Amino acid sequence: MAASMVKISLLTSFLTKNNSTRLLQKIYRNKQYCRHASTTEAQEPQTLPEELETFEEKEWVIERLRNFSNLPQHLQDKEHGQLPDRERLEEMTFKDNTKRKIFLRKLYAKYGSAIDIDPGVCWPSKEELEEIKEDDKFFEPSFQQLLADLKEEKRKEAEFNMNVLTKVEKGMAKMDTLIKDFNARQLKELEKEEEAETRRKEMMELAEEYYGYAVKPRSPEFIKFMEMKRNEEKVAKKALKQASRNKRSSPQIQQEAAKS
Repeated sequence: MAASMVKISLLTSFLTKNNSTRLLQKIYRNKQYCRHASTTEAQEPQTLPEELETFEEKEWVIERLRNFSNLPQHLQDKEHGQLPDRERLEEMTFKDNTKRKIFLRKLYAKYGSAIDIDPGVCWPSKEELEEIKEDDKFFEPSFQQLLADLKEEKRKEAEFNMNVLTKVEKGMAKMDTLIKDFNARQLKELEKEEEAETRRKEMMELAEEYYGYAVKPRSPEFIKFMEMKRNEEKVAKKALKQASRNKRSSPQIQQEAAKS
């Protein structure tokens, strides 16, 4: 491919008005051969027109033959720093008008007045200007509004600090009482734990006397023994409650019997 490009550049330097058409046809065939050399079936190369009217047309064909990149024309123009084609710009489509304006603004920023674009596209329209103003009111409030917001924020912060300080002072005033209550609760919990430990030891001794051998706290025998003791306690409490009820009702029965 590199050898073909060198050959093209050498041949084009010797072009004349009489033999240019034949040389161009040879160049075009060489280009087609280089492009399709890797394919399995060789394609028939296209032929150039027999007569080219102007020298500019020949130059244009030569430039096309020299182009081995196969890039689109707008990318070639961008690579060589050439102005975009006006017809292509008019044919371009965009999803919305905003993207179109952004694209045209970028082009004008890059090429300036050299490109045929209305400079007014760089400025917002009346509708866009109104939207910008609304956004500024929301995201960028005025100095007076910022000052008022700052004062309100400081007021809320001072109020919060005052509430916290008042709460701390009330808590400090109740500290002695709270400490006493806490110590009383701790002492009560400790007494409950001691009572539970004493009861557990008593139950272990009773279980050992009941079975005749030592049992462990998690053994099935001890669990069964504890269940039996709980049932006995329930029966005893029920009997005691019934006795107290009968005791309260006996004076009333005696009074009714005396009246009758």
